[in-house]
Amino acid sequence: MLKYKWDEKLKPDQQNILIFFTHRGSPTGEKLLEYYQINEITKMFLITNFEGKETYIPMHRVRRVINKATQEVLYEN
Repeated sequence: MLKYKWDEKLKPDQQNILIFFTHRGSPTGEKLLEYYQINEITKMFLITNFEGKETYIPMHRVRRVINKATQEVLYEN
């Protein structure tokens, strides 16, 4: 995730990044977050205003990262 934040060559791709993460309250067990919704990235968390409140998503809950333009899987856990 930090690669897309800091690497100038990858910044244009930020608008195409989809992040699927484990969410216990979801019927499918997963929720979707778009890269632009992230307020801050730390070593341990994605910090976002997900669904109207500040939310800390632990990195170990990130399951897949996909480029929606190319459908390329960038990360899968």
